[in-house]
Amino acid sequence: MRMLVTLQRNGDFEFGTPLTEYKFHTLFGNVVDKYLDYCSTTLKLSTSTLSERKREIFRFDSYLNDKSKSAGNITADLIEEFLSQNCTKSSRRHYKSAFRTLYRYLFDDGILDRDYSSLILKEPKVAQGSKLPTTYTEVEIRKMINAIDKSSAKGKRDYLILLLAAEYG
Repeated sequence: MRMLVTLQRNGDFEFGTPLTEYKFHTLFGNVVDKYLDYCSTTLKLSTSTLSERKREIFRFDSYLNDKSKSAGNITADLIEEFLSQNCTKSSRRHYKSAFRTLYRYLFDDGILDRDYSSLILKEPKVAQGSKLPTTYTEVEIRKMINAIDKSSAKGKRDYLILLLAAEYG
């Protein structure tokens, strides 16, 4: 669509995608280049990771600006609110890591007087490829069935459901 609109306006195709211009509204704008240089030289992050970090910081900066919040006065709830609205489950770890490193850098460099990185808790690791078992051993099935309290109507119902599931799958 962009190429067709450019053709209509200028009479020529625009072959390359224009670069995204990042306009920061909080104190991140003053330090993002120094922070990314620190990430490149000290942490030895790749170029693609650096551009990803810049995009993540820009999204957080825009969010803080929309909420009329300062980058130097955040709470754990504010960060969680941002993550729940803007991140998938898989991207939460990346965002949290970037924000922790950023806030640690801001504190160590004397830009902030408080280390906000402690507010950003690590995301628990989820084992890749972990699946529920597709079958149970006979011993496991017996243990499940025998664990049910059959003295109440609800227990008898649960016992019957598990017994049917065990027998008929």
